[in-house]
Amino acid sequence: MTGGWLFHALYWPLAGLLLWRWPSSALARRLWARITWSAPPR
Repeated sequence: MTGGWLFHALYWPLAGLLLWRWPSSALARRLWARITWSAPPR
């Protein structure tokens, strides 16, 4: 699987930037729930 490392190399910095800049956005909440395997905060 050649593209796996490329996906993670792009995905995680973008995910971290999104969570850092816009922690209250719906996308950031869904992303945080996926990362932590928990329910998104209300």
